[in-house]
Amino acid sequence: MSNEAEEENAHYRHNSFNVNNETMVQPVDSTNHFKAPFPRPYHQPQRHATVWDNDHRPHSQSHARRASENFPAHRQVAQQQLYPYQPMTGTHPLPTSDITVPHMFIAEPDEDPIQHLVLLPLGKTGAGKSSLLNILLGYDEFKAKAAAKSVTDCITERTGIWTIDQTESIITVADTPGFADSMQRDEEFLSEFQDYILEVGQRFGIDSFMLVFQCNSPTGNVMSILDHFKSMMDQKFPDDDSYWNHVMLVFTRVDYFPNLKLPANLLSKKQSITEVLIPEIQEKYNMKVPPKYAFVSSKAPNCSYNKKGQCDCLAAKKYHLDQMRTLKSRINAIIIDNGGRWVPHT
Repeated sequence: MSNEAEEENAHYRHNSFNVNNETMVQPVDSTNHFKAPFPRPYHQPQRHATVWDNDHRPHSQSHARRASENFPAHRQVAQQQLYPYQPMTGTHPLPTSDITVPHMFIAEPDEDPIQHLVLLPLGKTGAGKSSLLNILLGYDEFKAKAAAKSVTDCITERTGIWTIDQTESIITVADTPGFADSMQRDEEFLSEFQDYILEVGQRFGIDSFMLVFQCNSPTGNVMSILDHFKSMMDQKFPDDDSYWNHVMLVFTRVDYFPNLKLPANLLSKKQSITEVLIPEIQEKYNMKVPPKYAFVSSKAPNCSYNKKGQCDCLAAKKYHLDQMRTLKSRINAIIIDNGGRWVPHT
């Protein structure tokens, strides 16, 4: 260390920079200091103002009211004309008139009406009906098993929420036994199918008959299920063939593959369905327009990271979400094209 640095350190160490030679540390008289209480905070804690502070509506009613009752008169009339809806309390009976218009539910005054869809899946045993309904509901409500033996022996109706892109729709669905049942019970279930279709058609109306097939099903099997469906409907509703306008073909087991590298046989099957099968169905059953169809996966997405690959969770979720978007958009197209639900003419 240089001499100048040592002198500078000594200068600060001996307090020689203090011109007045004042003591730097003042003694504290503990008997006179800090006896007064500490000063109180300048700002007292207060509750923040909210929008409810300006709400001067009377709250004398202790019972809860439906959100639709708080609508302005002109807005409530407009909503009733555009979207007839069902009350959420469940204390009102479901109407049987004007059910050709899809019923809408009002959740909150400032929210859009919630759509209500009535979907009836039908198909062969093992086609994936129960798995499809579990995907729509978002949880395992129905027993599903990939086997030739039927695990569904009765018609089970459930109502739940179908959520896509944070948009909720109320869906009423029914898990049904399979056509061409493995235990040869078609005749036993036939009357149950017909009675249930009549009952739910009069109670709600049906937005879509979802005929479910495995994507790799032979064309002959698909046609036999359609023939079975037509025979059942014509027997119960001989003077009404408008149900064909509400048929939706759903092909299952179109699962996600990493990097969307679908097998060649699956791609060719999808192309055959689109270009060959759909026109054949339209021609055979004298349909005015080709039937709507969609490809879905009944299998939960599995990240490739579990198989020592790169994580593709986002891609797999997007793949499944796109399938649900397509399915719902084509169901809505059926409703729009036909002006509402199918209602049996009795």
